[in-house]
Amino acid sequence: MKVLGFLLVLLLVPLVASAELAVCFNASRPLGSQFSHNPSVDPTKVTDPNCSVVTKASGQTASQLALINSTIRGAPAPKYLKVVSGLAVAMTTGEQDAVDADLAAKASAQQLFQDEATTQDFCSSATLAAVNTYLNNINASITTDIAAITNIATAQTAMTTMKTQFGLVIQKMARCLIALKKGAR
Repeated sequence: MKVLGFLLVLLLVPLVASAELAVCFNASRPLGSQFSHNPSVDPTKVTDPNCSVVTKASGQTASQLALINSTIRGAPAPKYLKVVSGLAVAMTTGEQDAVDADLAAKASAQQLFQDEATTQDFCSSATLAAVNTYLNNINASITTDIAAITNIATAQTAMTTMKTQFGLVIQKMARCLIALKKGAR
């Protein structure tokens, strides 16, 4: 029985000793992910200049934890919290709208990259063989155009067609590379 009581005390000591709370707000992080918290922190170990320690002695830890916990289950969302004078507070409606607008713009841009990667014929080719077939078809078309040259007029037409085809290939490759790179984030 004494062993069980001793184990119970050992389990409860960290809960009592770590009643401080660290609230952090890093403005250099993307909107909506600037706020973070650590509910059981040793105040002597907080070295991040973006963090404030809400001590048990301040009498604010319970209300701060209540605010933070309410954001996990409902409104305001954690993305709508900031730190003012060392305490977590809800953002104003205007600040919340700015966070939402920024997140919507990023989601829209991300969707454009994903659409490009999945719908563009050059980029959505599943294999290198498919890309080679695509390029070989362009090469065959150019060879046919060159073989059809009989005078200056047909040479100009063939060169214009080649220029257009090369331009499209370069454009598709560049768009595909950017879409795949940005879409992977």
